[in-house]
Amino acid sequence: MNADLEGGSVFDRIDQLPHLNTLPPVVGRINLLLNNPNVRIPELAAQIEQDVTVSARLLKMANSSFYGFPGTIGSIAQSLVIMGIEAVRGLIAACEVFDRLPPAFADLVQHSMLVARISRTLAASVGLAKVEEVATAGLLHDIGQALLLQEEQLDYAAFLESGSQASDWIAREVERYGFHHAQVGFRICQHWNLPDRLTFPILYHHEAERALEFVPETKVIALANSIVNQVHGHSRAIETSGILLPGVDSVVIGSLIAEIKELDSRTSATRRNGPD
Repeated sequence: MNADLEGGSVFDRIDQLPHLNTLPPVVGRINLLLNNPNVRIPELAAQIEQDVTVSARLLKMANSSFYGFPGTIGSIAQSLVIMGIEAVRGLIAACEVFDRLPPAFADLVQHSMLVARISRTLAASVGLAKVEEVATAGLLHDIGQALLLQEEQLDYAAFLESGSQASDWIAREVERYGFHHAQVGFRICQHWNLPDRLTFPILYHHEAERALEFVPETKVIALANSIVNQVHGHSRAIETSGILLPGVDSVVIGSLIAEIKELDSRTSATRRNGPD
């Protein structure tokens, strides 16, 4: 077992956060259905569709250009078939948390969707199974930050606005709070009953060299996060120490950087001119 998970004093402190145990109702209903190994996709789709707001958020995010399926997914059932049950469950939970963020933190949502998109590309390029689950882990990698922003007593917004580099966040968060956002994200995803193959990459996305389980998936999330951070000025260089992937060279990384910049340019144009 990884040292981070022994003892539990850090997670005991995290468990005291008021918003941690707020399970999105639709996720709770899906979890109950998944206790039945014979559950079928139409049953799950029908359960999700009972919540019109959640369904709309899910389809909006899944079809966004940043997430990676623009104009492709037309129904909840189709999302379950294309993306898989665990990926959709994680996506619904992310929508619920992100939707509670103030508009001032829209960049965090955009960053998360970009990391999901780049994670999907990297996972496919290195031949990982369950590519959509890797993408969902990418989407959720900073869900701990989204949760901390809702804990008013922590004044986490001021921490984020302090202007530090991404590589410094973990140490500074531990110094200030006694835990860091990746641990918070890991813990909330455990509360949502997401599988370990999603939660462990979240826990180690800033410390991939420490991962002992789901190592390739963790490296994908870490590299995707590093690439997006570098493009957006949150780090001075792409951190590749301990997260190099077979076949992912400077040419591949360069093409991903170009893809991010193109998406950013399109978004900026839309904001200036309004939607088509």
